[in-house]
Amino acid sequence: MVGFYLKAIRDRKLFQEAGYQNFEEFVRDKYDRDKGWASRCIKVNDQLSKDGNSPVLAEEYREYKISQLVELAYLTEEQRTLVNPDMTVKQLQAIRKPEPQLEKEVVTLQPELKEHEGELSGKVVTSQLDEGAEREPEVIHFTAGNRTIDNAYGAALAVVVGAYLDAGYARPEKECEVTAFGLSYKVLKRQDVTVFYTDSGRTVFDVENTRLEEEYQFRHRVKTEPELVTPQVEPEPEPELPKSEQAHPEKSGKCIHRPEFDCTLEEAHKLIPGTGEDCSRVCCWECVRRGDCELECYSSQRRPEHLETPKAEPDCPLLEAADVQQGKTAIPSQEECVLDFYQHHMSKPCAQAVNDGNVKLLRQELIINYGEPHDSGSTEYGFYQCGPERIHFQDNMCETFLSLTWSKYVKELLSLLGSAEDEASEHEDDVPGMPESQDTVIDGEFTEISETEDDIRAPEEPMTELQIAQDELERAKNLLKAGLECGVDENDIYIRRLKLKVCALASYVCDLDDIVNPPPRPEQPELPVLKNNDQRAAFVDAYETWPLWIETKQTGERYYRYDLEDGTSMVVKVYHARIFDGYASGSYEAQYHDGYGRHEYYLLRDGKFFRDCDMNRSLLIEKLKEIQKVKKGCNQN
Repeated sequence: MVGFYLKAIRDRKLFQEAGYQNFEEFVRDKYDRDKGWASRCIKVNDQLSKDGNSPVLAEEYREYKISQLVELAYLTEEQRTLVNPDMTVKQLQAIRKPEPQLEKEVVTLQPELKEHEGELSGKVVTSQLDEGAEREPEVIHFTAGNRTIDNAYGAALAVVVGAYLDAGYARPEKECEVTAFGLSYKVLKRQDVTVFYTDSGRTVFDVENTRLEEEYQFRHRVKTEPELVTPQVEPEPEPELPKSEQAHPEKSGKCIHRPEFDCTLEEAHKLIPGTGEDCSRVCCWECVRRGDCELECYSSQRRPEHLETPKAEPDCPLLEAADVQQGKTAIPSQEECVLDFYQHHMSKPCAQAVNDGNVKLLRQELIINYGEPHDSGSTEYGFYQCGPERIHFQDNMCETFLSLTWSKYVKELLSLLGSAEDEASEHEDDVPGMPESQDTVIDGEFTEISETEDDIRAPEEPMTELQIAQDELERAKNLLKAGLECGVDENDIYIRRLKLKVCALASYVCDLDDIVNPPPRPEQPELPVLKNNDQRAAFVDAYETWPLWIETKQTGERYYRYDLEDGTSMVVKVYHARIFDGYASGSYEAQYHDGYGRHEYYLLRDGKFFRDCDMNRSLLIEKLKEIQKVKKGCNQN
């Protein structure tokens, strides 16, 4: 029973560990419900669970439905002896409130209450609560069918609803805020009702969405369709549903495309593809705004690739919006990319060269204006990136789907415009504009033109890994700069991906540059002729004149290294410490200074670790003596 866990979260303030300020905020975010719903769930657990506080429903209540359990929770022990599982909710309400009164009811979709043993699931029918059972102010429900005075808003609430109809009803967001009489109300649009609540999370009233739609249409003088107009004398019967719809008259609570997901739609509505409007009565699976809608359900939004439904060509005016959206996200053809760059991004000198049909001049201008500066920009389908040799066309995911050399781009453009000169084509039989020539373009054939142009560069040597990485880094930077200059929000997923790509490439370039171009090895002083151990000891003590091999600032360590002729190396390791200056007058602190001391000595050999090369100062002196003896013997020979 979800009430058991909600009660534990509320009483132990576990919601704070999840980062929520209060229990109401936790319930609204996790369950998309208000405080009243959580109170009813906890009430059911307190009254009807085994032993009064457990996740298991008591045995005598397991045959009741969820809607019946809510009513049972507010009955007295004496009243519960009069009920049985065959009673309807209204009959249970009559037992709880035997005196006749007008009750305002509204069916509200609730998330599944799953009992610990998996026996309870369904929909909760919210009703008026006993004034004595809940001390919270009663939530007012406004329905669509009740035309009595009791179902009227009243002056104050009418202004609140009117403000919502004017400012927030037509917006695509589920939640908004309206102000009336200096007070702010938060509004949450659910499947069947729209809830108005305060900043503290207390629900004041809710209105059926059907009623809000009628009031919105009347308020804005929008003419509804003839079949939606209700006659004054007698309600028009609902149109007969198709057989597939009649087979499921009640809600199953499951998605028809992916049954592992919950769905709050009526069975008939699950078969209607979405049009981007009235999302509470259509399915998201084939909606025209799928992928670009904040209200898309999890089942559709997170579908696997093998469940993707191919989009058919629109055959009626109603789907024109989907066609436009699909066209914007589809990868364009080569001809569309070539013409788009010419029409929206080409400079005046390049455009003049196009008008003159001058292939050589056009290619030079493109390289000067776009290639050398590594120009980039955004298009309707994504981005373009220019380099000295090529122009790259990328989609919205920054993936290159078309890459053309400047020579090929010039030829394609002039062919499409119908003004190409003979020198722009390798084959004289190729007629510009014919489909055959457009479909059989071979990449790289333009370097084989018999009349070699002066501006056609000789083939360059293959690029190194470092050059490729640097080129990709420059492209990513230019693309990021172009996206930000276009006013794209920095929190946009594509901008964030570009930033990650730039950071990763920059780090890779730095690491690769250190490998390809290692820093020059520091020069070490020449080993002088050391005639005795005193001179050798002085050379070891002058380790600070040796090259600084490693410095670790975090631990205050320095390693000085001197390479010997036999392949070994002398290493002196020092630590940052407080160095004693000797006994002197003054304070205790004045007798010390910051410096490096506590020396350790090593004689490094190939294939050995530091632990195997531990030495002392005397052994390093002996090593210098040995080295010079060997050198002296070689000189005598």
